[in-house]
Amino acid sequence: MALIMAIILYIVGAIFVYLGYSGISEVSDLELFRTVGVMHLVGAILLPILGIGALILFIAFILEVIAWSLLPSRSPLTPYTVL
Repeated sequence: MALIMAIILYIVGAIFVYLGYSGISEVSDLELFRTVGVMHLVGAILLPILGIGALILFIAFILEVIAWSLLPSRSPLTPYTVL
């Protein structure tokens, strides 16, 4: 029972990770962030099934590092910009 609850909570968490990276993708104009969010969600869903989700999550973590490194050093937004 605890394992089922952990899986459900992990999938719910992955949904919020996807929403967060989608927002970052819209603001930064880097579609790689949206891809990372989708891969987190798909990996979380497939984790209990055949364990293939672990490989997808590993690739998502690598792409996440690449996406963060592709961001410019300065944001085009000023500190007083309200989104």
